[in-house]
Amino acid sequence: LLNIIVTEVLRNPRRHYSQWLFVSVASYFYLVSWQFSQFTIIITIMVVYFFHTIELIKPLPMLLILFGCCLGFANCLVSMFANRMMMTSYLAGCLIAMFLMYVTLENIFNWLPPPFNKSIQAAFIVLSTMAAKMELSNWLGTEEDTHVYNILRSKFTNFTDFDTKLYTCADEYDFLPRKTILQLSQTFLIPLVSVVVGAVGSNTITKIKKHIFDSVKNGTELLPRMWQEVDPGIMYNIAMLIAYFVLSWLIMRLKLFMTPQLCIVAALVTSKKYFKFMNKKEVFYATMALILAVMTVKGARNIQDQRSHRGQYRNPGLEELLVWVETETTPQSVFAGTMPTMANLMLSTRRPIVNHPHYETAEVRRRTKIVYSVFSRRKPQVVYDGLLKLQVNYLVLDEKWCFRSSKPGCSMLDL
Repeated sequence: LLNIIVTEVLRNPRRHYSQWLFVSVASYFYLVSWQFSQFTIIITIMVVYFFHTIELIKPLPMLLILFGCCLGFANCLVSMFANRMMMTSYLAGCLIAMFLMYVTLENIFNWLPPPFNKSIQAAFIVLSTMAAKMELSNWLGTEEDTHVYNILRSKFTNFTDFDTKLYTCADEYDFLPRKTILQLSQTFLIPLVSVVVGAVGSNTITKIKKHIFDSVKNGTELLPRMWQEVDPGIMYNIAMLIAYFVLSWLIMRLKLFMTPQLCIVAALVTSKKYFKFMNKKEVFYATMALILAVMTVKGARNIQDQRSHRGQYRNPGLEELLVWVETETTPQSVFAGTMPTMANLMLSTRRPIVNHPHYETAEVRRRTKIVYSVFSRRKPQVVYDGLLKLQVNYLVLDEKWCFRSSKPGCSMLDL
């Protein structure tokens, strides 16, 4: 929804409160729904500001989107009762950096010769976002989202720690597997998007070249004349597709952004602006029918395969554990164990637990590391003392966790 609104603002900006209000409402609901949404909003803001710096868009749409995201962020803080993780987020740092750049520094940097001035602006925004985020964290004394930075750091370096491995050892947080690319190619989605991006790129480059030659010939200013016939809405969606692909490659779980965006960009195949041979009705309908037929071959099989998955979840061991906890322990008994088991135990028996899968606070990460030390090579007394400090009455050990390893370097001893 946010991308649809941003696309409309880029295409048809108006000096009316409705546009930034729509952006703020969409960004608000997006932020309160999922904590990682801040990173895609950061990408949106940076892409829009980049379009502004190269004069693809005027200041108005950039300010509408920036102000709308800022208002949505402020409302999110109010709804979350000034949540410290959100207050010290990278999004907060990005908004500070953007307003600092636009209000005070942009005119200064524009004195520098292009394209050097644009490069300096981009570098300043990235560095000032990081600096503002670090200063906010130090000022409020919080480390709630350090694990997010460490996950990204582990993707580019050999860095690893307990919290990072808990994430990266799961397939969802590993790199995007080749199987996903193959499956998307078999449904003809990636080939179709490649054709669309190629057509849009060819059309855009042709128009840019034409305006460059005209500017040189007439001695007129190159920017913003160069972008006169370029649709910023389409450029935005292609830029977001590239960003989502990079995010998905780093963290497989984020393909939930990439796949819908692939479908959105693929829809441009119906545009007669980029595929002029489809101006005739007969050719247009024949081409659409052919594309749908090719995509349906694998697509129908995928749907049938998903619908064929049937069964009932059964875990007798867990059921016996929950019955034992209900009948043999008091409601005040405190439990510790692996995070999935603790989540089931708390929801089914309402017994107090010291660690759970909501891993986004520094305190929960600290407790989980102490509990998981039972799988380590530490001395029993050290492990016992740690659990005693957490006031644990019962420790739930699942035998299969002792020797489990989803991939090399991911056994409990390695963690």
